[in-house]
Amino acid sequence: MPSKYIKPPLIDAYITRNRTVSRTMKRGYLLVGGNINYYYESIALWDLTSIPADLDIISASANFFIAYNNPLCSKVIEAYPIVSRWKPASTSLRHPPLTSPNPVATTISDTAEQLSFGITPLIREWQSCENSNLGLLFRMHEPVFPNNFVSLFSGNYCDSSYWPFIKINYNSPDIVPCIYKPDTINVSDIVHTTAAWSYTAPLDVLPYNYSYTISNIGTNPAIVCLNVSADSHYWMDQSAMHIISPSESTALTPNTLTRYARIAFSSLNSSHNTTLSISTQGRTTM
Repeated sequence: MPSKYIKPPLIDAYITRNRTVSRTMKRGYLLVGGNINYYYESIALWDLTSIPADLDIISASANFFIAYNNPLCSKVIEAYPIVSRWKPASTSLRHPPLTSPNPVATTISDTAEQLSFGITPLIREWQSCENSNLGLLFRMHEPVFPNNFVSLFSGNYCDSSYWPFIKINYNSPDIVPCIYKPDTINVSDIVHTTAAWSYTAPLDVLPYNYSYTISNIGTNPAIVCLNVSADSHYWMDQSAMHIISPSESTALTPNTLTRYARIAFSSLNSSHNTTLSISTQGRTTM
């Protein structure tokens, strides 16, 4: 079963009564629970725009690595969907965002190294736009006792392997049949890049000598790469990473005989997306 990982969060920070998101969003840790003089909750928001609207999601989870946890007492931590707009500069426990009345997921912090919240229904709602993705708020289940808190690594921690992430398990998309005449293949598509890697629909190209032609018809540079697969589940790069500037084009051809092919693409700069025109053309004879 293929998986998609989204990391780090677009925004993540802890809040107290007097400290807002903007004052803590550059910290390397997230805090949840109680200390001697403070009570902490944390907020995390991931950019999920790279999830296709037709992706068949099997399961999804929000995951955090534990930096510090008192193993002598278990802690029940709850995840609440945020349902109101909020601003980092003003959001604190004194001015909290509006959340759903009930948690979407609950997990117990004990001796494990990682917290995982099952949020499959919520991710599906965000995918279908039934509810807006405004992030999640994490708080400890009451009662909260002094010095009973958990410290988690944030997306600003120095080691990226500890960043919070969303994991999505999904069914592989159906292979798209080629649009062909008896001995040719001719498929075209217009795609929009994001900071995350995205992919064209896999094509069954085994009978053909073919190539992909990619043109950048947008205003920012993009990165593209040819992927091939024998079974449409396990993919490998068949070309080097190509940077395509606006108004430029490139052609990618395979040097390995495999049944399936696709193009991987993303924005060169995370905040500057663009549009690509991708054509696949080939024939069964030279």
